[in-house]
Amino acid sequence: MLRLFLRVWLLLGLHAQAFASPYDHSYGTMARSAEMSRQASFDRYMSSGSRNYGTDPAVLVERIRRSFPQPIEPPRATAPAIPNQETRWANYWRNYRAPASSYTRPVVQDTRSPAQKLIDAAQNGDTNAMWNLAVYYFRGVNGWEKNPQAGVYWLKTAFERGRADAATRLFYYFDPAWNLGDGDVKKDAIQALYWLQKGAKGGDPEAMTLLGQRTLEGAGVDVDAVEGLRLLKAALQGGDIKALIWLKWAYEYGRGVPKDLLEATRWQREKLKRGMTDVKPELIRLLVETDDAQNRRNTAEIVTLLESEPENQELQILHASLIDTGVLGPPDPVKCVALCQTIIAKNQVAGAGVYFIAEAKLLLADHLYEGNGVRKDELAAYALYRAAFAAPGVKSTKSGFYYASLLGGRLKTIKADGSAVAIEEPKTALPLLVAAERDEALPKTLRAEAALLAARALASDPSLTNGTPVSAIENYLYQAQQYDPERTIGIAFGVRLGWFEPFQKSNAAGILVQAPASVKAGGAVTFWLAVWHFEDTAGKGRDWERPIDYVLQLKNWDAHLWLSDQLLSGKYIPRDTVRAEELLRAAATEGQNAQAQNNLGVALWRGSLGEKRVAEGLTWMEQALGNGFWVAGRNLAKIHHLGLDVPKDETRAIGFLEKAGEVGGAEAVQLVADSYEKGEIIGLDPKAAARWRAVAAK
Repeated sequence: MLRLFLRVWLLLGLHAQAFASPYDHSYGTMARSAEMSRQASFDRYMSSGSRNYGTDPAVLVERIRRSFPQPIEPPRATAPAIPNQETRWANYWRNYRAPASSYTRPVVQDTRSPAQKLIDAAQNGDTNAMWNLAVYYFRGVNGWEKNPQAGVYWLKTAFERGRADAATRLFYYFDPAWNLGDGDVKKDAIQALYWLQKGAKGGDPEAMTLLGQRTLEGAGVDVDAVEGLRLLKAALQGGDIKALIWLKWAYEYGRGVPKDLLEATRWQREKLKRGMTDVKPELIRLLVETDDAQNRRNTAEIVTLLESEPENQELQILHASLIDTGVLGPPDPVKCVALCQTIIAKNQVAGAGVYFIAEAKLLLADHLYEGNGVRKDELAAYALYRAAFAAPGVKSTKSGFYYASLLGGRLKTIKADGSAVAIEEPKTALPLLVAAERDEALPKTLRAEAALLAARALASDPSLTNGTPVSAIENYLYQAQQYDPERTIGIAFGVRLGWFEPFQKSNAAGILVQAPASVKAGGAVTFWLAVWHFEDTAGKGRDWERPIDYVLQLKNWDAHLWLSDQLLSGKYIPRDTVRAEELLRAAATEGQNAQAQNNLGVALWRGSLGEKRVAEGLTWMEQALGNGFWVAGRNLAKIHHLGLDVPKDETRAIGFLEKAGEVGGAEAVQLVADSYEKGEIIGLDPKAAARWRAVAAK
């Protein structure tokens, strides 16, 4: 009986083991306990012997195998192949004594490539994978072949799955104004706007910012201040702080909304509160502007901002400039100089600080030249000017900066004496003037001035030329003419007046004859050549009538225009309205010169030729506009808009302005857009301004 009991108990244990999958972890501790019990029972049974089956384990195992069906494994797509039934039972005896830990699920290796994983994830609805796939297809990076159509497909799919910023990305790819490294994408402004609107409607803050800006500006959509501001504020609430840039911009420049510097300042303060960088200088500028309207009630806040970052060079140079101009109170040149010296002492040679150091050098050079807040030192000023101007991107904020680069060359030696320039110490001035003339970092207009002053210095002391003063002077005069052709007539006048002797006065006519075509086109060269010719041949004082008659006979309409302007101004030629009208009428009628028609009309309307003749003047201006001279349209629009000597007529004013934009070029179109936007020349009309800006963009 005991043997029978043990046999049944053993069979039941083996039956359970047969159905336990070697890949199934769900049995846990119970499976291990059962295995240990079966092993102990089987050992006892085998040690006691068996008359029916003997002690041969192979016989016993075979009988047990035939008694039970094959175990059923749960299906697994990625599990390794399961051994067949015979192999499993044949190996059982060898493996049954192994520890329970050996019966664990095998590690399944994912052999898919990263590219296949990304594709599978996108196909399974992962919008991040869709986004990355689109970028790879658009740019052809990370081993992917460029396929813009596939990129568009995945971004559209991501948008349909709820990712609104995918629509915004499509806007960037389609918009002609953007280049995201997608050279194979066909640009389409209509498609771009469609996806931008989709992104904004879907709630993407970046799309709302972009569409809000466009709505305020009227770029591709109708101007709608209410909707534009709503979109920008919604974008800001959604976390896109770039919306603050456009909110401030809209109120600062009156784009879609009335201009309001106080509101612009409020939004700039909000940028600072939200941690945006580099906003303090712009906030200070706005505070300075609003100070003017509020009796400088923002001075304390400005000073606080200026002193908030002692190491910020941009704030330091701004502080120095405001002290210098008296914005923060009475000008304090000593403090201004000290701040400039502090900035320059940093001696930064790279980065943005180079620009601010250069600005500090310019400001300090101004004070050194003027002796304002510091001892006067022109040589030091010149050195600072030259060093600052060599820095990239530096522009003077002072009107006289472009002449300041030559101050070192003057060094108390060059002064204006009315009509000419005298050199008191040419030996000291000449080397510095020559250095300035050869300095390629200087603009050509300054190099031309340096060359002229060098020629004047040589004329003052011919011994400086080693015996060749004439050729040296001629060389510098030639260089000046090459650097700045517009100076040709002035150079010829200087020669004619004897400023550059021993260079002969008679050479003046030769300089005019060799003048560039652009200079000759104005008519001045023709006139002055005639004046000097009759002056030299008559052997008496200057005779204006004969040169004027000469110009009339030439039928050079540019010369007519130039000479009529001179006769009306009386600056260089005695004023003569009769001869001026004669010249203008000849060019306007016989020459059909549109500019002459406009000039004649303006002169008649203003009364510059005597008594006002408004009706005739307007007729000539309309004829000029009809002949394509767009400036006449601007003049007529302003006259009728303001009612200057005519009844106010906004309809006619708009017609003249629109006509000017149609017949003129880019400059005319820009003026029409600005006029509508600012309410100058014509009434304020943001929609018309947006329409003309769209024309200008084309």
